[in-house]
Amino acid sequence: MKKAMKNRVDIALLLCVSLMLFIALPAAAESEIVPIEPIIDDQADTLTDLENNRDSVVSEIIENISGTAEDRGYDPSWEGEMTEALQNAEADKLLDALDAGSFDQVVKALFGEDQLAIGSWNEDLVFKPVDPCRIVDTRVSGGPITGGTSRAFFSHGNTTSQGGTICNDPNFDPSAALINITAVDPSSTGHLRVYPVGSSLPNAAILNYKAGTNLANSTIAKTARAAGFDFRIYTNRTTHVVVDLMGYFAPPVKTAVGTTVVSTTTSLPPGNKSFETPSCPAGYRITGGGCHFSHYDSTLRMIGSRPWNAERWHCDVMNVGAFTRSAIAHGICTQIPGR
Repeated sequence: MKKAMKNRVDIALLLCVSLMLFIALPAAAESEIVPIEPIIDDQADTLTDLENNRDSVVSEIIENISGTAEDRGYDPSWEGEMTEALQNAEADKLLDALDAGSFDQVVKALFGEDQLAIGSWNEDLVFKPVDPCRIVDTRVSGGPITGGTSRAFFSHGNTTSQGGTICNDPNFDPSAALINITAVDPSSTGHLRVYPVGSSLPNAAILNYKAGTNLANSTIAKTARAAGFDFRIYTNRTTHVVVDLMGYFAPPVKTAVGTTVVSTTTSLPPGNKSFETPSCPAGYRITGGGCHFSHYDSTLRMIGSRPWNAERWHCDVMNVGAFTRSAIAHGICTQIPGR
């Protein structure tokens, strides 16, 4: 009895001490709890602001890089090309162009960013041959290029102002062009050099000619982008020049992955049943799939769902009931990249 009474007294003392400690806790503790602020997508807000003020943003970028274009001697048409590219750019690329610190970085932001995932903008280029298209003929327009000087030209589009024709493939500034260049009726022995607009005159010649003889050579000419004219031809002796576009190089373009679905429906008699989808079409490989029932039925059990091989999806199903049921297998087939 005394022992039980002592236990009750101890418990009561413990409760009193606990209550005193609870009361003694500083009330300020509650005020120290800081509510969690909602996370705001600043990037999305910035892109929205850019879209709403695109004209002023484009004007600011043009103003920032105009000094470089002037220093490099770009034709005034560069501003129209660059403005069009900026107006048509996606918002994230426009933001990168606004943050860019130079003309070349603006060009890279507009034309090269998407390609970094699958290759270098400057090196991993794709070549496309085209039907030969005349882009320069100084006999038709402009007259011969005077010895010791250079002349700038377009590499595509409407080139009638420089004696060419309308060459709409490509319909953008390529990274480089495959051209066939001919010196026609040169005044004396000399050579031609080809280089991008805005770059320094190279030491290497792409064609050596002699007086009174028409000579041709093919070369890959690197071109400028969004700089108005695309390339320059230098000659150390006066001569007419004819240039034909044979093909061009451009960064690879990201394309949507080609997919298709193959499926089959099969009957499930009582017991175990294994079945597969039809094979993927030629040029495709199985990349996913699944198995499902035409309607809910507690007598059906899914045992397994997995690739059967590179072209088919496999299903294992058990019918624990007494009646035949049905199940469906489907496979997702993805096109193999490349040729």
